[in-house]
Amino acid sequence: MKKIFISILIMLSAVAAISAQEVPSPYVSGEVAPVTDKQVTEYIIDYMKTPAEVKTDLPAVLDLWAPWCGPCRRLSPIIDELAKEYAGRVAFYKVNVDDNQKTAMAFHAQSIPMLVFIPADGKLGAIQGLQSKETLTKIIDEYLLGK
Repeated sequence: MKKIFISILIMLSAVAAISAQEVPSPYVSGEVAPVTDKQVTEYIIDYMKTPAEVKTDLPAVLDLWAPWCGPCRRLSPIIDELAKEYAGRVAFYKVNVDDNQKTAMAFHAQSIPMLVFIPADGKLGAIQGLQSKETLTKIIDEYLLGK
């Protein structure tokens, strides 16, 4: 009986931990957080509303990618570097389009990699294809941070 009770407690704590998960916070750590369709709409931008409702406190970059995409894999280390450089000022998120097709369709991702830029005012911008770090730095500085 004691073993059954302990097993139930372990299962309940595991369920509570899973249900309490929120979107990973890359704000302080400078890491790129992988997110799902549900996490995008709940914590970053609710694209189901018109106009879209920005929910993140910081400007954000959504990297729409897929593991089989060569240019996506080449862009990934650049995004990781930018996340570290802009830690605390810009949040970076990865959305695997194979696993999260609603987000890919919402942003009309016809080609990947695709970066969606979400400034505080909610006027979204996007760029498709492999980009240089210099190009992305300029877009982030001017478009997201208004420098």
